[in-house]
Amino acid sequence: MKLQYDKTKMNYHKILERKIVLDKNVIFSLKTEFIENEKEDVSKKKAMVFFSFLFYTVS
Repeated sequence: MKLQYDKTKMNYHKILERKIVLDKNVIFSLKTEFIENEKEDVSKKKAMVFFSFLFYTVS
């Protein structure tokens, strides 16, 4: 998707990241995936994001 602001074009992609957070300054990235089609398998990806958020808040 492209945005235009003051004649500058910016491209961005939605991604799903899995991380382990040990401390505020210690974060390990396990895997990054591009989300290509939002209609396909949305519930699975939402569950992964919720689980990642839950893991972060519990730790």
